[in-house]
Amino acid sequence: MPPIAPRLTSTPSNSRVALAAARITVATVSNIVGSMNVPLFNVVPQTLSEIISLADSVNSNRSACAHLAGQAAELIKALTNAVPEESTVNIDDSLCRDMQNLSGTLQSIKDFMLALNNRSLLSRFVSQNDDRTTIAVFRNKLHNAVQIFQVQNNVSLRISQNIIMQGQSTILQTVENIEKKLDNSATIISNSQHQSKLQLEPPPAPQIFFGRDDYVANVISILLSNSSPRLAILGPGGVGKTTVAANIFHNAQVKELFAHRLFISCEPLSSTESLIESLCIGFDLIIQDNNPSRILMSFCEQASSVFLILDNFETFWDADNSDEVEKLLHNLTSFNSVTLIITMRGIMRPTGIQWTEPFLVPLPVLSLEAGKQTYLSISQSKNAEGLDLLLDSVGHLPLAITLLANISNLGFTPSELLDQWLKERTGLLNLGKNKKSENLEVSIALSVNSPIMKQNEDALSLLKMISYLPGGLQYKHAKAIAGDILKSTQEAQMILFRTGLAYLKSDKTLQVLPPIRYFVITNHALKIQELSCIKRFYFDLLKSCEDLHPGDSEYTSTVLAVEKEKENIVEVFEDAMQNGVIDDALLQAIINFSEFLYWTIPSTALLKVAVKSFENYVSDIPVKAKLLFAIGRIELRLDDQITAEAAFHGAMLQFERVGDKTQVAQCQQNLGDIARMLDKYSEAKVLLTDAMNQFENVHEIVRAAQCLRSLACVAFPHADFSDAQKLVVKAMSLFHEANNYLGITQCIQCLGDIARLTDRHAEAKQKLTDAKLRFESIGDKRRVAQCLRSIGDSALAIGNCSEATEALTESVTIFQETNGRMGASYSLDSIGNVFRMLSNYPEANKYFVSAMAVFEEIEDNMGVAYCLRSIGNTEIALSNYSEAAKLLGEAHKLFADIGHLGDAAVCLPSLAEIDIFLGNYSDAQNKLTDVLAQFSKFEYKRPAAYCLLSLGNIDILKNNYVKARRTIMEAQAQFWTTSDRMGENLCLQSIGVIEMMASGN
Repeated sequence: MPPIAPRLTSTPSNSRVALAAARITVATVSNIVGSMNVPLFNVVPQTLSEIISLADSVNSNRSACAHLAGQAAELIKALTNAVPEESTVNIDDSLCRDMQNLSGTLQSIKDFMLALNNRSLLSRFVSQNDDRTTIAVFRNKLHNAVQIFQVQNNVSLRISQNIIMQGQSTILQTVENIEKKLDNSATIISNSQHQSKLQLEPPPAPQIFFGRDDYVANVISILLSNSSPRLAILGPGGVGKTTVAANIFHNAQVKELFAHRLFISCEPLSSTESLIESLCIGFDLIIQDNNPSRILMSFCEQASSVFLILDNFETFWDADNSDEVEKLLHNLTSFNSVTLIITMRGIMRPTGIQWTEPFLVPLPVLSLEAGKQTYLSISQSKNAEGLDLLLDSVGHLPLAITLLANISNLGFTPSELLDQWLKERTGLLNLGKNKKSENLEVSIALSVNSPIMKQNEDALSLLKMISYLPGGLQYKHAKAIAGDILKSTQEAQMILFRTGLAYLKSDKTLQVLPPIRYFVITNHALKIQELSCIKRFYFDLLKSCEDLHPGDSEYTSTVLAVEKEKENIVEVFEDAMQNGVIDDALLQAIINFSEFLYWTIPSTALLKVAVKSFENYVSDIPVKAKLLFAIGRIELRLDDQITAEAAFHGAMLQFERVGDKTQVAQCQQNLGDIARMLDKYSEAKVLLTDAMNQFENVHEIVRAAQCLRSLACVAFPHADFSDAQKLVVKAMSLFHEANNYLGITQCIQCLGDIARLTDRHAEAKQKLTDAKLRFESIGDKRRVAQCLRSIGDSALAIGNCSEATEALTESVTIFQETNGRMGASYSLDSIGNVFRMLSNYPEANKYFVSAMAVFEEIEDNMGVAYCLRSIGNTEIALSNYSEAAKLLGEAHKLFADIGHLGDAAVCLPSLAEIDIFLGNYSDAQNKLTDVLAQFSKFEYKRPAAYCLLSLGNIDILKNNYVKARRTIMEAQAQFWTTSDRMGENLCLQSIGVIEMMASGN
């Protein structure tokens, strides 16, 4: 067992001795300040006492804290001793300001020690080294306080003249005593000038530096190719301006180019005078005649080349003494020897200086790739799963990425950090310190609470409004939204640009970075008046969507305007509903927005939330009916007929209760369209006819015409194309009467489909292309996709595979963009048939299987039947006759069950083809003869031609060459009328076989 070390209880520690001496000093100071009218001396004893108590109770860096407390006490004692006790002191404004700065330093020391006492064990361990640095900074500030009271004409020269004459020698001696005491401290460097120089050491060249090479290279190029350039590195807090500046400062070419280089952080400096003094110290200048400015200018005039970086320059520029700062900048840049770079928050350069052009663009956030490299260089774990989303969530801000990477070293994955970020936002990005480089909230707060922001309340108000809107605030709308409550939106914008809290995107949108947005939302809630302005603007904008239709003169501009604001509109709606702030205006705005969604990217998510939110809302408006009707329309657009049907039934019951016959008719119209899509043709005909009659009674011409066009579509499955065309032509006449562009275009599309289905493919292509162009002109993407699919099917019917593939592939893309799963699946089935025609059967089946899976999911029996027929035909080509017969039989039955008699008939020639391959010629002939009669009735010329060709080929097999030739030539004539060149070629091949057999060869 190792020996137990003895406990040294008899000898007090150095920290105890230092604190005991400090308490004695404070007691002495308290006894002599009572008769003085110096504000610093009135409050300082209490502050010192609290510092000493806190230093005595800290659990880390106790010795350093004790010596810091002792140093502060000795400094104050020396200053009080410098003032004669028998007189009342009158101090000037300059001395008062310096004493206030000293008082602020003491308060900061107290706050720091209080934070030390409140730290957890883990935080104390993690922060121990940084705390030592902070303590050293405070000791330097106390030491510099002595320099200030000595360099700036001595304390004695700044007290009223009669006191100076009586006590000058005593005061000077006291200042010397202060220096001696500080010099004797073990932790203070003996040479005060050297210690100040330590504060002016530039930051080291960054070791982790990604995504900035081009930016730095551009700056170096400007430095090398211009005479004494003046550059400003701008950007928001945390974007890495200091890091970029440090990289430039340590660049080898820069070192070689300049005889004198100096990097100064303006952040700890409190005045222009302190900046001048720091510059003098940094350049090793001896201050004579108490005129550091003259010494500095003389140096700049005589030096051959000077490179100066002023980091965090906004510290001065946003202060009250900006005129003095501008004068100093002007003086510095008047020398050809001086090259100047400043880093500054915001996107606006200080005025009064001729900055080198082209100007440096504001420093952007990191690219995704550079952000990932930065994160993975810091993080001990190389787990990158979820990293892209994590970096996107913080807007690729370098400071945020660095802090996240450091936090990951506690064992968090990127996905876990993302979850925490979504919960804690900017509060997460804190390494337990109050340095802006290690606490994102501190960095942001420096900008939000900057003097220039405090001087203009409108800037904070505008910042809150921009932050509330996730999509940002369009520059052109700023006055319309905030003009009623802000004195000058222009001035507020300029301040936000100047502080770097907001920036202007390329599309002229005012935006804030995600961390700033969440900080503002969390710490600066919108006032009721500010929120009301936002709601009023967006609700007014949405009034333009009421009864919106493609083809309207304002349709395109309205869609574009709302599209840009969609994200913000949803935020306004969700915020209002979550907080129970609902009224008629909100309801109407949501209904209007649903019109926009219907014609662009349909979605019912918002409407379904609204139904729940307005469930108990009492209004003269049939709230639930309107919402259900809007849901039904969009679900129908999304091809979810079952959900749409339920919504329309619910809406119709509500409208019937309030006696709104027109709205009831609209519900019937939509229910009729759904019944048609669900193959309930008798029900569809009744509903559509009733709705049409009601619309005619109230002179709703457009809606009556819509019902006529839908009734024409009811005739399609029965192949009653002649009747269908008559109905479409009548509907088109009504649309012309009402000057309804959309309705006219839909009728042209319908006539094109009739031409396609009756094998008039040239006419079909012309009409469908015309309709497609018209739909494109009004932005109706869904119907553009429908036209493309029909054009592709028509091309496929005449064997033009390349044209078919191009049109069908484009239709799939557009259907998917507009959430048209059903439409996309029909196009996929057609693409599969292109591959089947090209004998690429494995690829064909991939498309058929994908399409059928969707059809089965959405319960579209017609789509399933199409896929079964397509797969069956593929199996024939693969000689899998048994499987083919099974699939084609199922397809035939399914088509017949849903009333698609024409499509059911199309299955029979394929079944007959199987009989031919199996040698069952009689069965095949019977099937083909029966279906030929049906095709003639349906005006299916091309399928009828194939039946004739098959019958002719059977006669060839049975050696009936004369009959075979006659039948095949009839088929060839029909192929010619339908422009089916592949069919014609097949006929020629069969005729060639007949001639060969007849000649006996």
